[in-house]
Amino acid sequence: HQCALVTCKVGEVAGTARIRVIPPLPWTFDFNKDKTVPLTWLGGRVRWEVRDKDGQKFIAKKSVLPTPKDPHNKLGTRSFLWMGPSSLSNYTVQADMLVRQDAGKMPDAGIIASGYELTLRPTNHRLRLDSWASNNYRSLMEVPFDPTPDKWYTLKLSVMPEGSIAKVRGKIWPRGEQEPENWSLEIVDKSPNTHGTPGTYGNSADGEIWLDNLKVTAN
Repeated sequence: HQCALVTCKVGEVAGTARIRVIPPLPWTFDFNKDKTVPLTWLGGRVRWEVRDKDGQKFIAKKSVLPTPKDPHNKLGTRSFLWMGPSSLSNYTVQADMLVRQDAGKMPDAGIIASGYELTLRPTNHRLRLDSWASNNYRSLMEVPFDPTPDKWYTLKLSVMPEGSIAKVRGKIWPRGEQEPENWSLEIVDKSPNTHGTPGTYGNSADGEIWLDNLKVTAN
């Protein structure tokens, strides 16, 4: 995962373009050797930063994004992060996530695969699996879930296109424990999203979101 600048020059005329170099799957990010968020991650560098706590490195989505006019600015704390090409299909995203509590509130946070989201919704006491398609309630499922603040969880989201449908499945469990055999949520989408970039979602205005050990693997 690298970036480069390419400059073309003819006489006194020059033009420069940025290029993202993204390898094929699988991808693994544990941030142990990183000083910054990968430059290939669109929407990442400004809103996320590498942290080190008790010898463990991870990235944190900040709850304040200062500007010269407003040192307490929160605009942009509700945002997405995109990791690769939109042509990717038939893969699974897994990551460890932790939501922090601020003034009694916890942020929404989750992972994205092929136009589907698996998100923690602490305010609504739910774990949600849904499609980006507007008002597509056929592709939305929720189960009761109350995340504990400052506790790491592992989230896993798999999207498998099969002809005219897609099997979309998500699960969550405390990090370090045995992965459950059953999926927490399952949808069969008859109007499926067949491809899309892996990513993350977070609304960190209500508290920071921490992320570690992200993996993207082909199904």
